[in-house]
Amino acid sequence: MLVRIQLFILIASSLAQASSTHPLTKTELTNILKLYNNTKTLSSHFKQVKRISDLNVFIESIGDLEVIYPNTVRWTITKPSYFQAVIQNGVLTLGTQNSQAKDGQKKEVARVDSPSLTKNLATLLMWLRLDIDSLYSSYFFYKQQTGKYTCTPKKQTNDIFNKMSFKIDPSGFLSELTLNEVSGDIMEIYFSSPNLSR
Repeated sequence: MLVRIQLFILIASSLAQASSTHPLTKTELTNILKLYNNTKTLSSHFKQVKRISDLNVFIESIGDLEVIYPNTVRWTITKPSYFQAVIQNGVLTLGTQNSQAKDGQKKEVARVDSPSLTKNLATLLMWLRLDIDSLYSSYFFYKQQTGKYTCTPKKQTNDIFNKMSFKIDPSGFLSELTLNEVSGDIMEIYFSSPNLSR
């Protein structure tokens, strides 16, 4: 009987540690992402998988992420074909040739006609910069198990994503990010260990 009680306590304790029903505090989130605190530049390789649910199609791409804090993000896809998106001081520049991004199409974020593109861009910018203040003000974060977390928008109308999840590598860096769109499509991004400068 004693063995059964001890086993029950062990299982209950494991379940409690595996998933939390209470949102993380800002201090807890800051500690989870502490590797990125006071960072001046960040660069990382990535693999992106876009799942289009209606067509049951998977689109894979690989490339490089570069962040220069506080206002520049370069998202460069190198395969299957070159594409670069640069966000600098609120201006989005798109390039399709392996040349300077200024040869591409320029749009100011505040003047983009598509509301969904504006929200998508704002969300990706928060995540790629790992802007803790903006992330915490926009989402509830929950711990699922060691190194794995989910988050949901605090306001359902402020985002085209209805749920997100991410994984923190044991060494502290963001290794996986999954964005679930309201449409049912899913974007999964896998990051390598980043190069950081402070």
